[in-house]
Amino acid sequence: MAQPKRRWSKARTGLKRSTWKIDEKNLATCPHCHEPVMQHRVCSNCGYYNGKEVVAVDTYKKKNTFLIFFIFFFFFFFFFFFFLKIFEWNEKYSNLVEIYYYLL
Repeated sequence: MAQPKRRWSKARTGLKRSTWKIDEKNLATCPHCHEPVMQHRVCSNCGYYNGKEVVAVDTYKKKNTFLIFFIFFFFFFFFFFFFLKIFEWNEKYSNLVEIYYYLL
């Protein structure tokens, strides 16, 4: 094998290696689900490419998304009505003495 004529300095090596960097991926948004997707690739979230469903997405993923959505709204409405009830209770018994007698 050929050998270099002379040794490279560390500065020259560093200058040469300064171009060895990872480029950012060019991400586009999926027109169907609006998730970031690499260009010219099938969307891993919905399975669409070029306006057509190319890959059937796992039904577990769809069910899991629905479950998270359902749990979020259940707790949201639960706490909303819970705090609404507390607010009505505070208006009804605003005086501290009345609250004390109510709790006894």
